[in-house]
Amino acid sequence: MRSITACGSFGFHNIGDEIISFALKNMFDEINCAVDLNILSRFDSPDLEGVIGLLDHDKLQHISHNPIIMIGGGMVENKKSCVMLRLYDYINKVHKSKIGFLGISVEPGIQYNLRNKFLLKRMMNKSTTGCVYTRDYFSEAVLRRNIKRINVETVGDIALWSYPSTMLPNDLILPDSYIAISLCNTWKDNESWYKWISMEVKKIHSETGLDIVFVPMSSKFDDDRVTHKIVADLIKDNEYIHCIEHHLHPTELVKIYSMASLVIASRLHSCVLAYSQKVPFVGISYHPKLVGFSHTIGCRDFVLPRSIPDSQTDGYYGYSFENLNVKSGDLVDLALKSISDFDFKSLEVYKNKSLTALKKMISSFEI
Repeated sequence: MRSITACGSFGFHNIGDEIISFALKNMFDEINCAVDLNILSRFDSPDLEGVIGLLDHDKLQHISHNPIIMIGGGMVENKKSCVMLRLYDYINKVHKSKIGFLGISVEPGIQYNLRNKFLLKRMMNKSTTGCVYTRDYFSEAVLRRNIKRINVETVGDIALWSYPSTMLPNDLILPDSYIAISLCNTWKDNESWYKWISMEVKKIHSETGLDIVFVPMSSKFDDDRVTHKIVADLIKDNEYIHCIEHHLHPTELVKIYSMASLVIASRLHSCVLAYSQKVPFVGISYHPKLVGFSHTIGCRDFVLPRSIPDSQTDGYYGYSFENLNVKSGDLVDLALKSISDFDFKSLEVYKNKSLTALKKMISSFEI
């Protein structure tokens, strides 16, 4: 059995990142390719067992002959902490095998300096397939604009290959019918955000009659449950609201989304995982990557706002709430439309694109 290393933003309990390794394993299973998959993080000391950090020099040396698949989010940004630049020294000084780029993100709405463009291009030129495979059209466009003379193709988000767990914890009781909501903490100190989202959630329940289940995608270092509790507490007569307190396994989160009538989220991979399970979603674009995903799969109409700023807001990862210019009723209208009008025609298209890209990569690795 050949060993392969998957390298990305692994190791700190954000399911949007951690689910990628599970999805990649599912892809290998789909093509009946038996591999020993090592998980390498961009971080020095990951907090998850089985994830290799950049300070674990013995393990880094041990896997130095493995082909590497650079995969998922946080991959290309204009800062040294992005995956590709964090791995730059390892790839160029220690690693002794081949490399590919599968379903990677490229940060939109920012400026890239010349030095980082040079280093990023040098890394991408190592691709044994002769192509860099991005996860969405925004990533592809930013890459083409900043890194010249490089082959780029969008193959979709690898998390579309996610599967749900068969069971949930015995003490996790869900209502029969519900809307799942996952909110990140980007606007955690913004009263206008809390007022708007709490009123929208209340109206959505009134219109649909469905219970509301707040589901944390991240519950350790960046804890969604903090925002969920504040929103729930702002809604009076909230017996229809349920806040999950569990630290969920990635496939358990997929299971919860798979049973929902609708997923509403400011988390990118909440939208991706809902789509993977053919559950309609509504995205709140705290960051342009939500629009990038929805545009790629042909569901742009289901992400707020309809028009996003050209650049990210200074001092934010993404946008300030005020820069979205959302109004009362916007989320309600979109939720009702999503439940009745959503389609999933692009799901198999992008699963096939990413699988084809993986097959090319494996062939280039001579596995």
